[in-house]
Amino acid sequence: MSAGPPWREDLGPDWSSQTIAQLRYDSAMSSWALYWPRHTGRWARYDDVPASSDVAPLLAALDADPDGVFWG
Repeated sequence: MSAGPPWREDLGPDWSSQTIAQLRYDSAMSSWALYWPRHTGRWARYDDVPASSDVAPLLAALDADPDGVFWG
């Protein structure tokens, strides 16, 4: 979940939050996979980056977000 400071004065001083991504660990494969939230509320595997034993490539894909599924 990502949290940010108040972005509209008329909404008050409360911070906002939004679910951005999930990193899921598969112990059988000893690897991590990246998931994105669908509009239905369900999670979908982000297939543009393969599962990895190192989270760095997954975080890089999340940061780059070439398809706009994480940051819009």
